Amino acid sequence: MEDSGNIAFRRGERLIFFAPHPDDETLAAGGMIQRAISAGIEVAVILVTNGDNNKWMQRLWEGRWRIDKAARARYGRSRKKEAILALNHLGVADSRSIFLGYPDQGLTRLLLTRDSYAIKALADCIAMWQPHILIWPSASDRHPDHSALAVLILLALDKLGAGRCPETILSYVIHGRLPDKDVSRLIRFRLSRYEFQLKKEAFLMHASQLAFRWPWYLDYLKEDEVFFKNDNPLCAYGHHPVRDISMDNGAIRLDFVLKARFGVVGGRTIYFVVVDSSSNIKTFFLEFRGHEQNAALKSFPDNEEVGNAVVLRGRRNHFTLVIEGVLFGCNDVKRLFVKLERKYGFFDEAGWLEARIKLD
Repeated sequence: MEDSGNIAFRRGERLIFFAPHPDDETLAAGGMIQRAISAGIEVAVILVTNGDNNKWMQRLWEGRWRIDKAARARYGRSRKKEAILALNHLGVADSRSIFLGYPDQGLTRLLLTRDSYAIKALADCIAMWQPHILIWPSASDRHPDHSALAVLILLALDKLGAGRCPETILSYVIHGRLPDKDVSRLIRFRLSRYEFQLKKEAFLMHASQLAFRWPWYLDYLKEDEVFFKNDNPLCAYGHHPVRDISMDNGAIRLDFVLKARFGVVGGRTIYFVVVDSSSNIKTFFLEFRGHEQNAALKSFPDNEEVGNAVVLRGRRNHFTLVIEGVLFGCNDVKRLFVKLERKYGFFDEAGWLEARIKLD
């Protein structure tokens, strides 16, 4: 694993950090942000949501049961204030803390509905700051907001064009683990005692998140901050439940594994985000239960049936999904993202995976 010496911080350059929620920036990169600012890097932090949809934490924090729209807005304002204080403590000026205000726990829907305004807003942030270093959440993060934001930012970069892509792109994981198939793409920042102490102090300023089991939240604080070099694809195969994607005579085949998990209820849903060579985006899904059955491939969100699939169970917990005779209505496919959703608690089964195949 590489250390931070392989990331060149050059005075006068710019860094953008994308955080799905207030406190993600401190947890993932509180030390690295300090080090970048000390090296003369201009750092901007883009907080995509206000973190205002955590009802149980808000109930504990405010001591009230009823949480309506006005209460969520109030909670969001509190979290924004905490984030600004924490970022100030790390050295980030108020003018470099930008809040986009998108729905907390709603970024997956923005992706699946192909929200052009959200993609444009992300692209505008990148175009305005013209960063040399861009840091975003990993598509492999099990929090749905984190993984969806990774795909949305990649779509925003596609919108800007290859000539405006930052020199260095890194991703981070807070919930789960980074892709580890190629450890040479992992970079570790070893924090000094002072950097870690400042990071901890900044995190404690997110007081609304510490109303319950706060020592457990402190476990998220790491003295080593690890990032993944985002070359391509977004998420490597390995621990992702989708193990392989291939094509045969016009059929798309997915091989995946479903591990037994306590508390999992309901069926499974597989989502597809398809981008063609003209940067048109289409989204699809299919739902299935049982061990062997047919399933309908439908467009999202209008539920129009566009194809058929067969789900076959192999040995133990291995499954194969075959979608026959359809390329999602596209003449050509530039990017294909897949997500297997089987919710348990607050998190997903896994994040998004970018297929490493060429579709002819």
